[in-house]
Amino acid sequence: MSIYSVSDFLTTTTYKGETVIDVFKKIDIPDDLYEIGYYEEYIIKEGDRWDRLSNTNYGTPYLWWLLASYNKFIDPFTALIVGEKIKIIRPELISNLLLNLKGYLK
Repeated sequence: MSIYSVSDFLTTTTYKGETVIDVFKKIDIPDDLYEIGYYEEYIIKEGDRWDRLSNTNYGTPYLWWLLASYNKFIDPFTALIVGEKIKIIRPELISNLLLNLKGYLK
């Protein structure tokens, strides 16, 4: 599987002379990718973070942004709540999702 980072999907802009990622660009994942069978439910445990969940499930911490987006977290930097359920995209479906993701940007 190729590794994609959030910068592969979002545009950049210049802010105060620096090139930065345009965080206002939205990744719109189609409703059919939320059907049962596309993901596994996971209950957040103490110490879980998006990058750790990405590493555990996909072998890389760099897909944290996809997990946060898939779970419709507006601010992925807030702490995850222990006991809360989230959806983990099945690892065997990640490559296909990433290959088609550019069409989901708004």
